[in-house]
Amino acid sequence: MKYIRTKKHIIKEGDEININEIIKKADTIEELIDGIVRISKEENAMPIAYNFRYSREWEGKVNVDFVKEFINLANINAKKIYGFIWTDKGLIYVAKMNEKGELELL
Repeated sequence: MKYIRTKKHIIKEGDEININEIIKKADTIEELIDGIVRISKEENAMPIAYNFRYSREWEGKVNVDFVKEFINLANINAKKIYGFIWTDKGLIYVAKMNEKGELELL
């Protein structure tokens, strides 16, 4: 399945959209997200955001396999994992990890 990234969200290819809004197309959600947020299983723990696109630590390393491996490692102690994109209003959750360990659109 193909996905489309816009400034405000990620949608499935075939959903109605203005062609001028398209930023990027990809085969997976992992290729389009800017990072993930891990919500810990521990009570009262603050969510932790891992920002792939804007961190020097990840610069030049971001690819689908890396993101999937990173999500799997983060999932060990996670109650929930969300994929996010950055917008001019801040980050927006666009995907959530399902029971199979795959990101699906919200």
